[in-house]
Parts: sequence; C-alpha cells; structure tokens
Amino acid sequence: MTIRNYDEWKTKLPEDTRKVVGDCAHCLDEILEGSEVWYSQEHDITVCSVGCLVRLTSKFDVDIDEFENIEMGAE
Repeated sequence: MTIRNYDEWKTKLPEDTRKVVGDCAHCLDEILEGSEVWYSQEHDITVCSVGCLVRLTSKFDVDIDEFENIEMGAE
C-alpha cells in the first residue's frame, strides 16, 4: 500500500504534546503521560512494555507477578 502525498500527509499529523513522566527501567526509553506501563510498587520499578518486563524479570531476581498494568499520569 502506498500513501499518496506522504510528505504532505506526515506534516499534517498532530504534534504529540504529552509530558515525559519517567523512564523505562530496562531500555531507558521515555515514558509519556498517559502511556500504559507495568509498575512494581514493592521495587519502585516502571517498564514501558511487556518485552521490557520479561527481559528485566529474567535478568534480575524480580517476580513478574509483582508488576501491575497501569496508565502513567493517571490521577
């Protein structure tokens, strides 16, 4: 599939104005406000994806069941 006038279409995309609210404990990517993340309150660890969660828990002595799925910046 080809998008006609791709360059013009891309310039019309809305700007992402979400604030950075943290960093992933595994890959160090920025976590934006409203992003779905996995958080362990016991260890105060936040990761940005299921992949980072699996890799982090396999490297360190952290139980994957201690993490809950939350939305960052949710009041």
